[in-house]
Amino acid sequence: MRKTLREPRLVTLLQERAAATPDQVAYWFTHDDGVVDTLTYRQLADRARRLSRSLLRQQASSGPGPALLLYPPGLDYVVAIFACFAAGVSAVPAYPPDPWRPEVALARLARVVADARPASVLADESLAPVLSLVGAAELTRALVGPADEDFDEDTDEAGRWARPGGDGIAIVQYTSGSTRSPRGVVIRHRNLEHNIAAIARCFRLTERSRAFSWLPPYHDMGLIGGILTPMYVGIPVGLMSPLDFLKNPISWLHEISATGITASGGPNFAYDLCVRRPIGEDQLAALDLRSWSVAFNGAEQVRWRTLEAFARKFAPAGFRRSAFYPCYGLAEATLIVAGGHWDGTVFRGTQRIPVQELPRQEPAPSGDAPPARVSCGHSLLGQELVVVNPDTGRRAAAGVDGEVWLRGPSVTTGYWSSESSQEDSFGLLDGARYVRTGDLGYLAGDELVITGRLKDLIVHRGVNYHPGDLEDAAVAGDAEVRPVAAAFPVEVEDGQESAVVLVVEARSTSVDRGELAARVRERALAVTGLAPDVVVVAPPGTIPRTSSGKVQRSACRARFLAGDLTAHIGFTIGFADGAMAATLEGHPTPTTDGVPAQLVGLVRGVFAAVCGVSACGPGDTLFELGGDSLRAAEVASVLESALDLPVPVEVVLESLTPATLAAYVVRLWDAQRRDRRRLTRCLEELASEPGP
Repeated sequence: MRKTLREPRLVTLLQERAAATPDQVAYWFTHDDGVVDTLTYRQLADRARRLSRSLLRQQASSGPGPALLLYPPGLDYVVAIFACFAAGVSAVPAYPPDPWRPEVALARLARVVADARPASVLADESLAPVLSLVGAAELTRALVGPADEDFDEDTDEAGRWARPGGDGIAIVQYTSGSTRSPRGVVIRHRNLEHNIAAIARCFRLTERSRAFSWLPPYHDMGLIGGILTPMYVGIPVGLMSPLDFLKNPISWLHEISATGITASGGPNFAYDLCVRRPIGEDQLAALDLRSWSVAFNGAEQVRWRTLEAFARKFAPAGFRRSAFYPCYGLAEATLIVAGGHWDGTVFRGTQRIPVQELPRQEPAPSGDAPPARVSCGHSLLGQELVVVNPDTGRRAAAGVDGEVWLRGPSVTTGYWSSESSQEDSFGLLDGARYVRTGDLGYLAGDELVITGRLKDLIVHRGVNYHPGDLEDAAVAGDAEVRPVAAAFPVEVEDGQESAVVLVVEARSTSVDRGELAARVRERALAVTGLAPDVVVVAPPGTIPRTSSGKVQRSACRARFLAGDLTAHIGFTIGFADGAMAATLEGHPTPTTDGVPAQLVGLVRGVFAAVCGVSACGPGDTLFELGGDSLRAAEVASVLESALDLPVPVEVVLESLTPATLAAYVVRLWDAQRRDRRRLTRCLEELASEPGP
């Protein structure tokens, strides 16, 4: 007999907490300048109820339908999601425009709007104009006005709390990354509440716990794990902007230390950033991470090297390796599927090995020897997880790779749009309906080990990218490239790191391979937001295809790993023995009149260091070097520390080149009426130190 979990409605819980502990802080948000906004249970209940009334009034004239949420990270997002629940209206969390690649974010938002067809829009005033930029100007009429301040809850029907049934749709969660037709996962209240209860149980959250999240609130991990789960348990949760975290990852640890946080986490790259970011002995001594008992790690492959490096670096601050909680989940299962505290071991097949023994195992696994992988723990209570042979549709034997299938109270019933293909997302096993995750893995005992993807989806820093998007961008409008490409991920360093490879075919063998690779890479980044780590410019006929002309990505990947394409690499960064295979032509060098050459040199060195390349020209753009918003945040942080000068991430993203960024630094220095001689002395001191 299956055990059941207590699953009260979140709206009911908010009301109860507002009545029982009205002045207790439920949420706080820390701004980049240190200012902290707070929201008590009473304030949240009052603001959500008033906004829900405005929402219902708007829908009385426009007709019923989901509400699009368009806010930057902050407490207004929290109010908006509870206002939707209070009104009984489905919420559609939307990604706001990204300063790194606004055109990509706007294109994604346009597709979400077209698919969701929202009846209402709850938006921050600064983001409301975005609707006209995505071809949805008509939605400005669907904007919900300011929260109604004048109503009597006892007499006004529209002001009363809704009591959504379990089958009511709570959230339509769109997955990230794709430039193709979006798929909105339908999350019903019963799905949501079961998964939240399961999270609380497996994290062992109690009323004495405290949580913190920098994760985007429009992502399932940030919204469900970071915002809604604390309400279920009745614990305070701190929030901060993802951009502030990226700029200074150590600030996350400072928040955990200062406020006694017990539960917090993120994708693997978050821990990796903390490992890579320098921290002084005094700073490390000031951290106290002893309270941190659940450091969850999910949304992308969990790397044991990262876990070990983080635990080793922050052990002096009281961090315990046993706090790590590797987990696995997906939007179709609401959020979490499996998880468990890490015991410091990995699996090679079904063999459990302590990580301390791995360095002594030589040579590195190859051929039939499987890589060392971190277990994602046990399936959550009430869910059934099976591994199925995708070719036969039958259960795979223990320890044998197959597709992960799920069923249970947290699993979605389908997708929002009737146009979304659903046949390939569900399967029947022994007469029962399961969601097909598309992820490959195996069971080692009753623990889940994820090994890859059944299809060709590329997962990079927790974001999904469809290879077809990269391939389309690579060949678009370029006469020197044949209309065929292959994009795929590869693992290096014993399965602990991944890189994205993009293969194109040149029409001529005399083409400048480096120059063409640079153009291909720039187009891929501009369209998808993902810059390939390796670009192969191969002769015609290199990319394997079926008799019908379909690209065989797995076969192309096998050729790449076998070394068959090495001679044709046109660009590589942070990969392929750590060296660049070609030197790219930089953009024309911007003017640097009045900018100290030492400053330009410093910025060039920082660009090169954070992007992992041997050199950077003054006119090279950040994305040409493999940079992204994470690297931009690192650049800003390093320059701030070196020059004792505020350098916003947005400025790095807008400047793009070392020369233009150096010119900005000089203008900012002068605007603060600082002596130029002080800048010169600072640069001379930095020049005498080891490079970044």
